[in-house]
Amino acid sequence: MRTAHYTCNNGKLPDSLMRFRDHTCMLFEKHGMENIGYWVPVNKENGRLLRRRVRN
Repeated sequence: MRTAHYTCNNGKLPDSLMRFRDHTCMLFEKHGMENIGYWVPVNKENGRLLRRRVRN
């Protein structure tokens, strides 16, 4: 299992979430990775952070 995090530029988190939902998840699956989950912290200090977990 692999966990990673992405720090987005200010105001770009919605765009990153849309890109993962509409493109990246399918690309991972195409290459044999199973999408386990995606998280966004609720506190404002980490409001630009996206975490993902995949299994390959």
